[in-house]
Amino acid sequence: MGSLRKSNTDKMIAGVCGGLGEFFGISSNIFRVLFFLPGALLIYIILAIMLPDLKKTLCITWFLLTFTLLREKTDNFTLQNI
Repeated sequence: MGSLRKSNTDKMIAGVCGGLGEFFGISSNIFRVLFFLPGALLIYIILAIMLPDLKKTLCITWFLLTFTLLREKTDNFTLQNI
């Protein structure tokens, strides 16, 4: 089980059902049927707004990793030259 996020591959509208299916390890079609229940549309909209998608998550992770590595190199360089 990975982290909960929208799916980039199994999506029809926003990828919420695909992301839930990947997270729980079941078919996304089950969630698509469940979101037809009364009141579930509001939950779908909230999840579509709140859940990150994979591309944004990878970009943020890459940025944070790069920033951390550059900061460590700078800190080590500064300490060695003192």
